[in-house]
Amino acid sequence: MISLRQIEDIYHHLRCLPVRERQKIPGLEAGREDLILAGTAVILNLLQVFGLTTLEVIDSGLLEGVLLEGMEGTRNDECGLWNERVKG
Repeated sequence: MISLRQIEDIYHHLRCLPVRERQKIPGLEAGREDLILAGTAVILNLLQVFGLTTLEVIDSGLLEGVLLEGMEGTRNDECGLWNERVKG
């Protein structure tokens, strides 16, 4: 969990950094240094609009969600994988 205050601090820190300095941030994908500030501003506004004080950060992405959704209804039986949607 990350608090609204922490996100505000991150936003203000990023806002003061020149783009070349943002490029050096560990974990920030190349080409995202100009987008990180706008993305952080969007998150801040959403938290404020909805009256939230924390944001839950999950280290998995869309691909994992698609995989898990695709596996719903799949189980392991004696003959291997069996998908209820296909059988049913």
